[in-house]
This record gives sequence, C-alpha cells and structure tokens, in this order.
Amino acid sequence: MKRVVTIMTVLGLCAPVAFAGNMMGKDLLRPVQKNGKWGFINADGKVAISPKFDEAAGFHDGLARVQMDGKWGYVSPDGKMAIKARFRDAGDFNGGFAFAREKQQYGYLDKEGHFHIKPAYEEAGYFVNGRAPVKQDGKWGFIDTDGKWIAKPQFDEAAGFSGGLARVRIGGVLSQKYGFVDESGKIVINPQYTDCGNFNEGLAPAEKEGKWGYIDKDGKWTISPQFGEASDFSQGRALVRVGGMGGEYGYIDDNGNFVINAKYSDAKSFRDGRAAVQVDGKWGYIDENGKMTIDAKFSEAGSFRDGLALVHVGGVLGMGERANWINKSGEVVWKASS
Repeated sequence: MKRVVTIMTVLGLCAPVAFAGNMMGKDLLRPVQKNGKWGFINADGKVAISPKFDEAAGFHDGLARVQMDGKWGYVSPDGKMAIKARFRDAGDFNGGFAFAREKQQYGYLDKEGHFHIKPAYEEAGYFVNGRAPVKQDGKWGFIDTDGKWIAKPQFDEAAGFSGGLARVRIGGVLSQKYGFVDESGKIVINPQYTDCGNFNEGLAPAEKEGKWGYIDKDGKWTISPQFGEASDFSQGRALVRVGGMGGEYGYIDDNGNFVINAKYSDAKSFRDGRAAVQVDGKWGYIDENGKMTIDAKFSEAGSFRDGLALVHVGGVLGMGERANWINKSGEVVWKASS
C-alpha cells in the first residue's frame, strides 16, 4: 500500500486529504502538552498560549483546532477562542473553510464560525483550489465553495486535489481501481491502478500487479513499477522501499535513480530539508545528501516544519514516552513534562 506517515493527531497531519496554509516562520505556533493540558509554543520554545485545552492541532489558515469538554472549536494566535467549541468533529481550516459536523452531517464553516455550506454530507475533506471531496448517499463527489457539485457522487473514495488532480477509487476492496480527475471533475486518468498516491512535483506513485512506480499526468509510466512501496515526491526526492515487507528504504530522483541508497529499516519523506530515518530501531535525521545530521536516538520522529520537529524520547514499548520539540541542531526547545 502507499506510504502515509504521521506522528500525532495534534500536528494536524491526520487529515484524509491534502492540506496547506500553515502559519509560517517565526509566527508558527506548535501544540504542546503540560500537566495533561494542551497549549502552544513559538519557534523559540516559549509558551505563546497557556495549556488549557483537552486536545489541540496545529495552526492552519490562522486558526488552530482545539477541544474542550469533548467538543471542538478554534483558537486564534493570541489565545482567544475565535470559534466556540461546539462541534463533535471538525477539520483544520484550509482555503478559508473548515469542515465540521453538526448532529450526524458535515458542512463547512467560515472563519466567523457560521456554516457557509450547510451540513448535508456523510463525510467531508479539505478545500484545495476551491474544491473539496464530500460523501453523500454512500458515494463521493466534489463541490465548489458555494456547495455546488463539480462532480456528483459517483466514486467509492476520493481525495483532495494535489497538483491539479485528485485521486479517486471505483469498486470495492476486491475490485478497486484508482484513477484521477481534473478540477472540472472529469476523469483524466482512467481507474486502472490497484493503489496510488497524490501528484506532487508532476509525478504520482501508483501500484500495478503488486509493484510501485510513478506516472505522469497523462497516466504514462515515467518510472516503471519495481518497488515494494513508494511515497509522493517531496523536495525532489521520493521515499521507496526495495523488496517486500522487511525491505529497506531509500530515496530516488524523478528519473528513478537512487540519490540516497536503500539502507534504512524505516524512513519518512523529506520536509524542510530533512528526513527522519530509522537505524537499529531508533530514529534520527538526514539531510538531502544522506548525511546524518541528528543521531538516531528517538523512539519516534516527526517531520521538520519551519525549523522544528516533534520527537518521542524515553519509555518502554510505547509507555511513558515524552514528546519534545527539537530544532535542526537536535537541541530541545520544548521538553514535555513526564
């Protein structure tokens, strides 16, 4: 299956479809936990919003999703509640809107907390370029920001747009085939792959007959199926696995040539000039040349974003771990309480 790697829900990376729009640079606030409550720190590791939430996700489009008393709302960078916590489920803001559930259906909020698109969907994804996947009557389609159908519900699965195309699936588990639609909702790459990723940097990973390769936007193979696993391209490199389960991970360029040899027991895609890799059961970081910049010493490691990454330290078998934020030098800027 395609590689989907996240570290924690609080990072806001668990969305079912692509997203963008983080607060950038020194103004980016990160969620942290202290004494059982969540707050936010700045890039220097100083508390910007005191821990008072039951859960928290990262900032997107200037607001962060937070939970209080079992319900979700949104906080602004000054720590004030921009939208009262009143939803049983909600997504991050992207493209000016966020999906939220009222009773049993999803709609889309504006930044004032009003439903710009009334709840009418069984499931919903993020808006990208003014289009979002939604599920109605058991099938997925795409709507615009006015709630009008771009492609009526007809797919068994649909992801958000990436690189101008969106991944869709037709058929059940035993007969599933993946293809792509364009922003008008038209199928431009016929469903023919047993699995696939998203288009990034002009290519998308796709699986056929148990092997992964890469296709272009015409659906042509530019890198023939040969890998046991493959990820989306990021920063000119794609993470691939050589061999079956238990094989090793490395990084290729858009010609399919290894730029960092497959030698890691596990690894993650490049972000912010670094990639997390696993060596002898521990995680560390390499640069784009494959040089180890932070020794493998963490029990888990997330991707760098704007100079910081979330890592797990300590604990045994997942118990008693602490989540710390580190900078690219490996220095801890926020040390979680035990």
